[in-house]
Amino acid sequence: MDPATASVPLHSSQAETSLQVGLGTTTMGSGQSHSEELKSEKLSTPPPLEKDSPIVVVGAGTWGASTALYLGRRGYTNVVVLDPHPYPSPISAGNDVNKIAETISWRPSGGEEDDRVPVETHIAARTSEGWLNDPVFKPYYHDTGFIAAASTPDAYEFVKEHEITEDMSEYVPLAGTEFRQAMPEGVLTGEFPNWKG
Repeated sequence: MDPATASVPLHSSQAETSLQVGLGTTTMGSGQSHSEELKSEKLSTPPPLEKDSPIVVVGAGTWGASTALYLGRRGYTNVVVLDPHPYPSPISAGNDVNKIAETISWRPSGGEEDDRVPVETHIAARTSEGWLNDPVFKPYYHDTGFIAAASTPDAYEFVKEHEITEDMSEYVPLAGTEFRQAMPEGVLTGEFPNWKG
């Protein structure tokens, strides 16, 4: 078996079988490569879903709940969300108090040559639009600013180079007790030696 493939057991009432899943070209039972077999078949696009088609969303975390919300907004009427936990799910990565969405101060993580920049820029703009204007999300958005900080000289230089915008008038340097005082009481519960931002 190709190192990029894995055999996944599929259980059915008829018999146990397996499906090869992977990247690249794999050889099928006929000796024909998977890509050759695909070329010889006529691939068809599945029909579009009807607005009353049954749709199951697995997981009520951030992605699952958002998917169900937007399917409903697009007129789909038969959407079910399955999660073994009550909502909000205690195992969801989106269920905590540290929800941060950068808006005006956000800059793409890569340089101009980075393919991700247009995608990240689009996502940031759509996210900001949702938090600022969507009736579901707007009540929970609070523009608090953000702290870009580090604890070593090299990391601090990286923060200054990559996180601080060209408009230095919006940047307020913090060190020592100022760093801790910038947070609401009780948020920073540990020690933060040498942290500044």
